[in-house]
Amino acid sequence: SAETATKVANSADLIKELKAKYAPTTPDFTKVLENWVKTPGFPVVSVTRDYTTGKVNITQARFLLKANETQKQTYYVPFNYAQKPDDFKDVSVTGWLTPDKPLVDYDAKLDDKQWVVFNKEHF
Repeated sequence: SAETATKVANSADLIKELKAKYAPTTPDFTKVLENWVKTPGFPVVSVTRDYTTGKVNITQARFLLKANETQKQTYYVPFNYAQKPDDFKDVSVTGWLTPDKPLVDYDAKLDDKQWVVFNKEHF
């Protein structure tokens, strides 16, 4: 914004600017953004599909260079998905992984004969 254009910004300034744009569509936006600003590292999200039930298991873990390290940081991670006939331009959030719920068994009701893409905005 014009208010912060000529000064050094801090995480509170970043949160204020992003909140103005994204808060209407993100629950607890300040909490989500503070988690990303203050938690070191970044998550690796894994999706496992069960073709029988149509459900998916979505998990997160902090990315680590050394596999023998164990660190339990968790993040707020939005996700979305699409199958072949779906709209890839609609990137609205389908669900969330959270620090309190870093694993989700999600009933996506997937067609077992179709492929699926998660995080379709970055496909």
